[in-house]
Parts: sequence; structure tokens; C-alpha cells
Amino acid sequence: MTQKERDEDRNAKDDSKNDKGVIVDLELDEDQGHAVIIHHDHQTPPTTTTSTAVATTQILTSMNQLQQEQEPTTRIQQSNNSLMQPPSMVAFPSAVSVISSNNSTFESNKTIVGGALSIISDFDDNNYKALKTVKLTHDLQYAEHKKRKKNLMEKKYIWVLLTIASVFGGVVAYVHDLILRYMFQGRITIVEQIDSSLFGVRLLVWIIFNLFFIVITLLMVVLIAPSAEGSGVSHIKAILNGAELKDAMSLQTFIVKLVTVAMVVGSQMVLGKMGPTIHICTIFILYLIKLKIFKPIEKSKRLRQQLILCGVSIGVGAAFAAPCGAVLFAVELVGGYYSMRTYFKAFFVATLSAVVSRSLNSIITLNIDYETYWDIQIVNPAYTSFEILLFALLGVLIGVMGIVFVQINIFLMKLKDKFGSLILWMDLTSNLTSKQRIFKIFENKIILTIVFSILTSILSYPDLFGKFTSLSYGNLFKDLMSTKSLSLENNWFTNSPTEVFESLFILLVIKFFLIIFTIVLPIPGGSYNGIILLGTIVGRIMGEIISILAPNGFPYLFGIYETEKQQFLQPGAYAFVGGVASAACVTQSYSVVVIFLEMAGGGAHIPSLIASVIALSITKYFSLGMYNIVIDLRGWNAMLEQQTDSDELKLVTIMKPFDEMEFILEEEVSFEVMEFILEKLKSSTVEIIPIINNRKDLILLGKVSKNSLIEQYLKKKEIVERNELSENQQETDKTKRDFTNQKRSLLIDYQSCDVVLSESNDVHTAHQILYQNTHLDSLFVCWKGKLLGVVERRAVKSSILSKKQKKELFIYNLY
Repeated sequence: MTQKERDEDRNAKDDSKNDKGVIVDLELDEDQGHAVIIHHDHQTPPTTTTSTAVATTQILTSMNQLQQEQEPTTRIQQSNNSLMQPPSMVAFPSAVSVISSNNSTFESNKTIVGGALSIISDFDDNNYKALKTVKLTHDLQYAEHKKRKKNLMEKKYIWVLLTIASVFGGVVAYVHDLILRYMFQGRITIVEQIDSSLFGVRLLVWIIFNLFFIVITLLMVVLIAPSAEGSGVSHIKAILNGAELKDAMSLQTFIVKLVTVAMVVGSQMVLGKMGPTIHICTIFILYLIKLKIFKPIEKSKRLRQQLILCGVSIGVGAAFAAPCGAVLFAVELVGGYYSMRTYFKAFFVATLSAVVSRSLNSIITLNIDYETYWDIQIVNPAYTSFEILLFALLGVLIGVMGIVFVQINIFLMKLKDKFGSLILWMDLTSNLTSKQRIFKIFENKIILTIVFSILTSILSYPDLFGKFTSLSYGNLFKDLMSTKSLSLENNWFTNSPTEVFESLFILLVIKFFLIIFTIVLPIPGGSYNGIILLGTIVGRIMGEIISILAPNGFPYLFGIYETEKQQFLQPGAYAFVGGVASAACVTQSYSVVVIFLEMAGGGAHIPSLIASVIALSITKYFSLGMYNIVIDLRGWNAMLEQQTDSDELKLVTIMKPFDEMEFILEEEVSFEVMEFILEKLKSSTVEIIPIINNRKDLILLGKVSKNSLIEQYLKKKEIVERNELSENQQETDKTKRDFTNQKRSLLIDYQSCDVVLSESNDVHTAHQILYQNTHLDSLFVCWKGKLLGVVERRAVKSSILSKKQKKELFIYNLY
């Protein structure tokens, strides 16, 4: 095709082009050896022509001639806020092209090899339909419009959803407490109606009462929802860290756990309800988002994880009325990166659920005072500076007990998994030894649970081992952590020191034995309260021993006799510290410390939390915080939490496309290309170069570092030179031949990419990976294995700070 024919064809296309947009393509004329600008309408896709290697000077000359012959007939709207710069070089072994132009249509140093860069602006709805047939097409204006609409719907309904879930969690916690209260009172009332002389009958009624609810629970768990057994906290932690446990979050599990938790705890089984409450609230909030009104929230995986953490905070806040401890517990549960966007939501739901549960309790009991979950009263100051070493010694004792507890629990769990497969029958034939028959009991879930239920009822009977064994967790903690003496009127044996230690050791042995076996039974229930109780008993024993050794306090042992500074030891303080340390060592979390401090404070911090949550919500909506304002006014390039929590930016808006990247190499590169690349690398800041299979498919194979590439080339060049020298020893002048004229190539030894992002990922994900997790300088962006571009740290930072959106649509023709 002659130059005249090309001009006529180009003028014809200019007359028929659509005013709303122009697709500009570049084609390399193999006959004439220069670049030609070809215009396409929206219905005609741009073509791609594979060219041979052309000298840089020829291309520059031909481009200048073309600009002089024709005035620009198109105008491409460039985005002022675009972060993607024009390419400098895209290198392949078959061709290296560098196109320069002073024309306003093209910026300097554009390189297009094996593909075309097309820019479209001012799209209407009809033109958008045509883009569906073009691969890797991103209409940014339309996408951002849909994204803003989606974010608006999320913000509109997310707080409604959290409020509903928080109120539900508070109501569930209160209803469970109410059921437990009536079950404890009802059991005592029924037994007291029987004559005290009929000891066996009273004990039998006590056992039957507890056994009735346990059997109902067993049937529901075994036949309807086996995943409902246990606390459920382990299931949630596994889900938060990548496991897929659909049965654990099913509707059957939710119903069974909601109904049976109160029956299990009220049947004297040494289990708690914090874990099940967390599980119930989490399942409820996940099913709540399935409603039509919350559909936009359900589709977001990010929000799903946030809501699971909020469900955890609701459960702890409602169960213990400890909002701060609830948020910290959720942070420890996820065990990884905790987003700031979840932080405020978790505080909101935990505070609201705690207020609802405790307020309902105050309304029903006609008590205007705010009631905490456990009535723990510690007199301040509870200890002296001389007792710090003793508390450290208590921590050592609790740590040893925790190791023993965990190891026994592991053994019993393995024993259960090995033998506990049967449900309704058991083979106890006569040819079995007595040891084998004992292990056969573990094969039947129902019989094993019934046996331990009967044993628990017997050991908790008030007239058998003392009234302290039949007390609820709340009453036990109240007595053990109080400053009162453990006397007969306080549900203990006598006021003598010997009887106090006997009763405490009996309580410790009974509770340790029951707790360690009960937590492996197939019934709903948490182990949190039981673990705290064991540490509380050990702490009380140590406190009683120290109070006997130093009845007037440690100051008297060091010669301090001032009456004003006299302080007697409080054994209840040791019980408090022991309970906290026990839960911390077994669960390996510190949140229990905050939970206990909140309960010991009598809920005095709740009004402060309520006022703070409301005030913070108002200020976050209208302005930044004081520290953030200073950063903003000074113009410091800091990425604040409000900016990094945004999902409005997608990687496609900030990434550098593949045809704008400085270097892209195939797996095998000729020496000609390598020498040209190495020359460019001297003045380039690029450290990592992507390796693709070929320029047509653009499949990302891996990456190679700048230093490694140079080292590989120099080694290969040395080998080639040595071989040529040996072959041409007599022709010394041939050893100085130009390597650019030889058909020699380098097979690059590349590394696999550890992290690759998708074009649909948001900037927040890239920020998390680049700044929090890996500390890489750049990440490659792919689509179905094809290289789309690269995202750099500075681009992510700039996009987050500027919040600017691209307005152009880039179409990358890969074929």
C-alpha cells in the first residue's frame, strides 16, 4: 500500500468516525519501515501487526515525516490525575521499537511492541455494550459509578445490621441468664419439698432433674447438628484463618445451640456459655446478611470477615458485659491483620450488646443499679508492693497447672476421636477384658455423656460434699474473690483453718476432674468459666496460706508498725489474679485480663463507653481527629486509617499497564536485546523484571532481579566468548566481532512470583500486602495468568493520599 492510498483510507475513516470517541492504534509498516497511525471506529477492533526489528533512527525519522504530512485529526483526553506514565521500553527478542513524537497526541518515549494501546473517552451506554466482547476491558467511569452506589448501600445498611445483631445478642444472653436462674431455683425448690430424712430420694430427684435436660440436649446434638458440640470458638477461629466449615455455621447448629446451651449449664454441668453465645451471635449475623435488604453486604468477602469479628465481640460483650475485653478477644481470635475499619464496629456492637443484656436484667429484677455478670468486689488497694513476687510465683504455679490441663485435654480428645464413633449401641461381649470394657464406654456418645452427667449430679449434690459444690459460677467467684472468711454461713464447712484448706482442695479436685472430662463431651458448652474457676481456687489456696504466715500483712515482717499504713492481706485478691492467669495461660490470650477488670469495676466504665462511641461517631462523620488534622495540614505523606480503609479504588486505576512498563522479557532473549536492555538498566530504577512466555499470550512465568539478570548475561557471554576463541584460535581478529550481529540468546533463570494480584483487587488489599505483610516494592497484576501490569508502593501511596480516579478507559489488545 502506497502512502497516497493510506492517506485516502485514513481520510475516509476520519469522515465516518464517531464524535464521541476514537480508538487509536499503531501499526508498523514493514514495507516502508515506519509507524502508521490507524483510526478505528467503536465497532472495529484495533488490529495488531507483528513486525521485525527496526532501527530506532528509522522510526524516529518516519514519525517526524508523518507528523509533517498530516495534521492531528483526533484528540485524546488525558486524565490529569492518571498515575500511569507513558512507557519507555517493552523488549522482546524479535523486535525492539522506540517511538518518539512531539505531537500533543502522543507523549514522548512510547513503546508498543506486539500489542496496541487504545484509549477511549466519553462513552455512552450503547458503546459500552460493544466492550463486552473485548477482553480485559475496564470502563472506569461506569465501574466507579457502580462502586459508589454499592458503597452507599453498604454504609446505609451496615449500621442497621450491626444494631439488630447487637440487640439480639444482648437479648439472648439475658434470656439464657433468666433460664439458668429459674433452673437453679427450681431444682432446689423441688428437692426441698421432699423430707430431709429421705436422702436417697432427694439425691435421685436431683439426678433425674439434671439428666432430663442432658438427654434432650444429646438427642438434638447427635441427631440434628453434631457441629453444635463444644464452645464453637475454635470453629470461628478456623474460619477466620481460612478454613471452610459450612456445618459449623448452619441453621441447624444455630437452633440447637440456641436452645440447648441454657439446659446444659443449668444441669450442673461444669461448662460456661460465653463460647456458645459467641457462636450463636456469629451465625445469626451471617444469616441476617442473607436477607434481600442486606444483599450488597453479603457479596463482600471483606465485610463478611468483619461481621464475623463483630459477632465475636457481641458474644463476649453480651455474656460478660465487658465491651473492651470483647474487642480485644476478637483481635486475638483472628490471629493476624486486624483492620481499623473493624475496630470501631466491634466497639459499637460490644457496648450495645452489653448495655442491652444488663439493662434487661435490671428492668426485670426491678433493680435500678447496673448489674455486672459476676458480682466481684475487690477492696482497693488489694495488695502491697511486697506481694509482687508472690503474684509472680502464683503465675508459675498456674502455668504448670495449665500445661497439665492442656496435655490431659489433648489425650482425651485423641481418645474420643479413636473410640467415640458409636451412638446408640455398644458391644460389651464376654470375651473382652476389663480394661477393654472400660474403653468401650468411650465408643458410645450418649452413654458416656449420661454417665458423666450422673457423676456430676452426685458430686454437686449439696448434702454430700457441702453446699459449695452446688453453687453456680457467679456465686463461686463471688465467695472465692471476696474478703469474707470461708465459714459455714458462707457455704463452707467451718471457720477453722484446717477445714478451709480441706474444702478448697476437695473443690479443686472435683472441679478439675469434672471440667477436664466434660469439655470433650458431645454437648454445647464453653470451657472458659471452668478454666477461670480452677485458677481462682488455686489463687485462694495460696492467699489463705500467706494470710496465715503473715496475718498482719507484710509490712509487719519488715518492721513497719505504723497503724495508718497497716494493711492486712486479702486472699480474694490472689483468687482474682489466679483466675485471670489460668484463663490466659490455657487460651493463650490476654483479653481475659481486661474482661475481669471490667467486671471487677462494677460496670463503671460503661457510661463512658456509651458517650465515647456516640461522640466518636459524630466526629468521624464530619471531620478528622486532632492528630490527623495536623498531619493533613502539614502535608505529610502519611497514609491514615481513614484512607487505607477505603475500597473505592481498584488496582486497575493505579497500576502501570504492561505496555507502559519499562522492561518485559521473554524466557529466552537474544544478546542483541540483552545489550540494549543492560544499557537502559544503567539509568533505570527498576529492580524486578517480569518474565513472560511470549508477547502474544503474555503469560507471567516469574520474575528476575536486575542484578541477577546482569550476572547471568555476563556469565553466558563469557562462556560464548571462550568457546568462540577456542574455535577460532588462528583468526584472532574474529574474536572482536560485534555481538549484536550474532544470533545468540540467553535463557533466563527466573524465580516464581510469591504474590500476584488480580485486576479486581482493591487498593486496600495492595496496601495491606505491600506495607503490612510482605514489604515488597512492587506486585504484578494478572488476569487469568496474563500479565496486565505492575503496582508499585509509591503508586499505592499516591493513590491513597490523593483519592483521584482515572477517567479514561484503556483497552489492551493482547492478540
